[in-house]
Amino acid sequence: MKSANSQLIKNLNQQIVLNLIRKYGPVSGADLAKRTKLQPATTSKILRALHEIGLIRDAGIGESTKQGGKRPNLWALEPEFGYIIGIEILPFEMRGVLLNFESRIVMQKTTTYELSINASNIVELVYELVRSLCQSSRVAMKKVIGVGLGVSGLVDAAEGIVRFSIGLGLENFPIRDNLKTKIRLNTIVDNDANMAAVGEKWIGSSVNDRHLVYITVNEAVTGIGCGVVLDGQLFRGVTHSAGEVTLALPALSDLYREAGEETDIPGKKMPDSVKLTMLSLINSAQNGDESARLTLVKLGKILAQEVARIIDFINPNSIVFGGDIVEAEHMILEPMREEVKKRALALPYEAVSIRMTSFGPYAVAIGAGAVVFKEIFKETASAVRHVFAVPKCNRVRTGA
Repeated sequence: MKSANSQLIKNLNQQIVLNLIRKYGPVSGADLAKRTKLQPATTSKILRALHEIGLIRDAGIGESTKQGGKRPNLWALEPEFGYIIGIEILPFEMRGVLLNFESRIVMQKTTTYELSINASNIVELVYELVRSLCQSSRVAMKKVIGVGLGVSGLVDAAEGIVRFSIGLGLENFPIRDNLKTKIRLNTIVDNDANMAAVGEKWIGSSVNDRHLVYITVNEAVTGIGCGVVLDGQLFRGVTHSAGEVTLALPALSDLYREAGEETDIPGKKMPDSVKLTMLSLINSAQNGDESARLTLVKLGKILAQEVARIIDFINPNSIVFGGDIVEAEHMILEPMREEVKKRALALPYEAVSIRMTSFGPYAVAIGAGAVVFKEIFKETASAVRHVFAVPKCNRVRTGA
């Protein structure tokens, strides 16, 4: 029993040191010993072990302390130890990223399709995007640790099943197991907003937030979706449906027509031949179309109604928006904040930050990759070493 306990403590200490290097690297052994309260000799031994495995690298020499003395060696994660692929699946589009072991983007790619993505083609299309990301970045598939998928709708993350997705026409579809059979890489699947919320908390601008709500607004997806982080942990609910908001957004064409009727200001108008999309609306507004600008303001005020309810009910540190709406940040965010201020309780409103994701249109894909990293770093360093000693299809423990 004593031996087993000693091994457990050893593995736990490795995990703690590895996570601190992830958070604060490049960092010195002395700093790590101070943060962990481990003996310097113990910290040095752990660093040597992590370096031998290939998880960390020598990141150069740091500055000496105020008292002087020898300048310390710095340690950081080894970016080429392994790679993660994150993918967001939309009805007619996939957005994918290839991340290195430091969670930095090596390659990003958006692929659009004329025919909708559905149960008959989704596995093959994901496989093609995975291959394309690896080939474009010259990363061998064997270096990919795992794949994360963000899907709109109700997703059972534990079982890897899309329970219901209107946009993709999926119902009780076992996407994780189907994809693992095809690409022989362990796969984690979850709701798109959940993935993005974890990404914001794990590697984004909300790392210090205890409570966070991430809201996705995509033109191709009906309504909006929320990912909710409470006390630093993703909240799913009993049936994995927490965060599903019933607010149905009006068609952009209807809002644009209303805005045109409400303003007599002369100016540029969007030609009838141009298909009205979020992108075309934003471009037209930037080119002086007052009706397009007012359309975005209207959309922001509609969203503000739901945001105010969320702020009053959850009292989060941050509300983060993602999806197609991020491109309209400078036109929509301030009017939204003003409307939220009118509707929300004063105290929780003053405490919340309302902002757009810093990850742009790839927030869900980056979050999907971050979820895979999060699973890896939940394991001990020795377990991560084991990851590369087993068949590819068993590499990363699934679930979120």
